[in-house]
Amino acid sequence: MAVTTRAAGSADIGQVAAVLGAAFQEDPVHRWLLPEPERRRRGLTPMFATMLRNLHPVPGGTDLAHLDGRPSAAAVWDPPGWSGKGQFATLRLVPGLLLAIGTRFKRVADLGELLGAEHPSEPHWYLTYLGTVPGAQGRGAGSALLRKGLARCDATGTPAYLESSDPANTGYYERFGFVTIGHVRLGEDLAVPRMWREPR
Repeated sequence: MAVTTRAAGSADIGQVAAVLGAAFQEDPVHRWLLPEPERRRRGLTPMFATMLRNLHPVPGGTDLAHLDGRPSAAAVWDPPGWSGKGQFATLRLVPGLLLAIGTRFKRVADLGELLGAEHPSEPHWYLTYLGTVPGAQGRGAGSALLRKGLARCDATGTPAYLESSDPANTGYYERFGFVTIGHVRLGEDLAVPRMWREPR
């Protein structure tokens, strides 16, 4: 049951996307994005692959955890000042998202706008995604990745920020030093906690 972690490179995007696609199947925000279970099952992994190729630093801020030799958890951190991979990369999102999730890509854009409007301006590492595949949850893979990312924050004296896409996980993040600083409301029934951590 040994957990190992390593930095992910461009060749690992498929593995990272598959881990996140499995991890977020029952996540409240991703159920809001894709309410239909079959569309979620088919669409999340290619959606994450599109986002990783065009928006996030792979390599540079993405890590994989292996449990018993199998990819089991992934963390995607955007570094301070990160604004994506340029204008053309952002434009490439649209066809990729259309292929992955069809007309629901508009909800992804809406979510990005809602989260962006509340995003802190102070320099920070942004934990965009942290997910563990269902069969490995509770076995330390996600925590190992979170500790690795927070050690980097502490070594550079940089705060960390996240939105907890499952409000039930706020207590988990609080154990690592995060505090809730606000919420982003998605519809009537879902308020996404915004969380901040000062370096130690």
